[in-house]
Amino acid sequence: MLVLEAHAPGEPLGGVAQQILLPAKALDLVEPGRRVVYIGLAGSPSLVDSRTIALKDLTAVGVLSASPGLAATIAEYAEGTVDPRPLIAATVGLGDVADVLAGHRPQGATDGPKIHVDPRAVDH
Repeated sequence: MLVLEAHAPGEPLGGVAQQILLPAKALDLVEPGRRVVYIGLAGSPSLVDSRTIALKDLTAVGVLSASPGLAATIAEYAEGTVDPRPLIAATVGLGDVADVLAGHRPQGATDGPKIHVDPRAVDH
C-alpha cells in the first residue's frame, strides 16, 4: 500500500495546492495494473487525468468517509490497544518512491507490509 501524507499528525494541513496535486501524483506513482484509493473529500476540487487511469490499467476507488469507524479507531490508538509500528516497514521521501514501487525495500526497513511516504522526508 502506498500512503501519501500531506501533513504530519498534529500539524495543520499543507497548502491547498499540495492537497489538490496529491491525487494526481498518486496516479503517476502507482504501478500499472494496481489500485489507488482516495479517502475523503478535499475542500477544493482535486483533478486527475482519466487517461492516466485508463492507459495504466488502474483501478481508482473513492471512499467518501472513514468516519463510521474513526472514533473507535482513534480511541484504540489513544489507549495504546493498537500499536501501528509493526505495520510500517519504513518511511521514505518522494524521491525514493520509484524504487519502492519497483519492489526495492528501503535500507533499514522492518518486516512490516507498509511503506509510508512523507514528502518532507529526506531521500536516501
